[in-house]
Amino acid sequence: MINTKRIELKKQNLIMCVKEIGQPNDRPILLLHGFPESSNEWESFALDLAKDGHYIIIPDLRGFGDSSDNSSLSMYTLHSLAKDIIELLNVSGLKNVQLVGHDWGGVLAWYLNDHYPQSLNGLITISAPHYQIFHNELTHNPAQLLKSFYIFLAQLPLIPEFIFKRTQFKFIKKLLKNSGHPNTSNFDLIWSKNITSMLNWYRALRFYKKTAISKNLTASPCIIYGDSDPFFTPGLSEKALIYYPHARIHKLKDCGHWPHHEQGDILLQLIKEHISS
Repeated sequence: MINTKRIELKKQNLIMCVKEIGQPNDRPILLLHGFPESSNEWESFALDLAKDGHYIIIPDLRGFGDSSDNSSLSMYTLHSLAKDIIELLNVSGLKNVQLVGHDWGGVLAWYLNDHYPQSLNGLITISAPHYQIFHNELTHNPAQLLKSFYIFLAQLPLIPEFIFKRTQFKFIKKLLKNSGHPNTSNFDLIWSKNITSMLNWYRALRFYKKTAISKNLTASPCIIYGDSDPFFTPGLSEKALIYYPHARIHKLKDCGHWPHHEQGDILLQLIKEHISS
């Protein structure tokens, strides 16, 4: 059974909508969604993982789904978004959490693992290169720059919102379909309500500041990505080995950007294997 509740994060001035499955005393797993989805995308995985004795928490991240947004762009930096999650864990009394993130949720998961390792007990990223490596590629690799054109489109004020709504989000739907997403029919209502706050995740990249990360970290994250992901250049995910030489890397054959939709059974098995190890 999935229970949905709204949790007030006073320090972060945020009302976060959170789904929970399982018993609070079981081993916790935090599932983070990406753009342009919500906590709904993880529900089937959560129900299955809960059967194995896990307590699953799935938040709608800031500005997505039924969580509140904040008009201040500074609240959408990785530094601030990570504080959202840390306050959620503290308010919920959760420690030693297994963290699983897709797309932006995976990027945020990398940041949390780098800066708040004491709160976590494992990391799985899906279709999400390490944020520092991605930023470096974005500024130095023309091929990645071309693949990331949508990031620069999002920087324009108001124009993306106007175009998306005027065309009933056909641009986003085509982008998702071309990258392997099987179904975009149920997103219109969510996007109509949240499109500006969702785009703020990209717009806040202008505030990006490189932070120090120790090399040769002992953690062994699991990195999963599709070999046909059109948003990233080949080999980008493997470059996380610079920081995490013991990482386990799984490249899914004939899979795009959405393994949880395209190859859900395989992804679920990989998640279970990594958590049990």
